[in-house]
Amino acid sequence: MRYPTKTAHLTDMNTEPISVHHRGGPCPCLIKYQSRQCCCCIKKKLPVRYRILFKVLVLTYHALHGTGPPYIKSLLNPYIPSHALRSASKLSLTVPHYDTIFYGARAFSRFAPVQYNQLPESLSKSPTLSAFKSGLKAHLFQLAFS
Repeated sequence: MRYPTKTAHLTDMNTEPISVHHRGGPCPCLIKYQSRQCCCCIKKKLPVRYRILFKVLVLTYHALHGTGPPYIKSLLNPYIPSHALRSASKLSLTVPHYDTIFYGARAFSRFAPVQYNQLPESLSKSPTLSAFKSGLKAHLFQLAFS
């Protein structure tokens, strides 16, 4: 037996969509707040690719700050410019070059530095893990839903 999804929509007499929970019947918050979508169904989750990116970047943060596994830390090399540059104050990672097109870009040693270098500087310089996670989640939500 297939159940309707959590955000299945029905139409009422005025042809306005109303959300229906997986158990049937309209959500009580629809009746209480007279809204088109209930607050329970609006809870946004990050799409899968952004959840994967979140996990990779948190693992990268752990490795850079000494709390991650040593084998992950060995895959990440900080970028040290040969001359005095303004970018020297930003914590960047060197991106290794791979000759293979398909698997090289997916390797952690390439994917993590590319994504970490694209983060805003305020986020990559977060002092604590909780500040990094909350800022990263906000950043990824902005990327995913804008």
